[in-house]
Amino acid sequence: MKTDRPTRRTGWEVLIRWTAYADVALFIASAIGLRDKEAGASAVALVVGLLLLRLGRGTIGKIVLGLLFANFTFWSATGAISNLTHGESVLHCMLPSLFTVFSLVGLVSTVVSLLPKRDLTARMTGPRNVAIASIVLIVAALVTTFLGPKQTHASAGDLRVVTKETKFKPMRVEANSGHISVFVANEDLFWHTFTIRKLHVNLNVPVGGHRRVSFDATPGTYEVVCVIHEQGGMKGTLVVK
Repeated sequence: MKTDRPTRRTGWEVLIRWTAYADVALFIASAIGLRDKEAGASAVALVVGLLLLRLGRGTIGKIVLGLLFANFTFWSATGAISNLTHGESVLHCMLPSLFTVFSLVGLVSTVVSLLPKRDLTARMTGPRNVAIASIVLIVAALVTTFLGPKQTHASAGDLRVVTKETKFKPMRVEANSGHISVFVANEDLFWHTFTIRKLHVNLNVPVGGHRRVSFDATPGTYEVVCVIHEQGGMKGTLVVK
């Protein structure tokens, strides 16, 4: 007797696989282009999830990929929104936007595929509708990139710091006491923060982001950290004279 189980699940499972492939490709490109180890690790995690899809009914693989998609969706969506509203470059607006769309589609597809069986028609049209919605989101992000605000630029007198390879560059910066402005450019794929706890300074910077923070400081030596990667040793020093 012919079963309709493959028909009911094929569309969602195809979306799970192809969005995972798309994310892997983006992560590999980012790992190579940005020399970002976290991007490489994320690509490996997705490949493991894809391999687990081959075991049994693929439930374990779907759960693993679903958790990865959820994580990528959150961080990429917040980064995409931040960059689109700050007028960043096309690359750094579209990169997190693509991650957001692919990961969101993968997350939705994973959740639906794990739910109890539903109406056959909905299962057949659902994947198509989600795919169409993803194209609309990508186009909307592209339009916003060109029509959005202008990028933030450094001003004369700003201290300039770059976050690259999960490090502050330079790791030590000096400034005169009083009002201080720091301009931070993030060249890694994931979020970083420029945080000085003693001064109650916390600046969040997404991938490709250019942000400025201003504060007052008295003479002294202050520890600078990225609260996201602090345990990995992402620290620096601000010396105020």
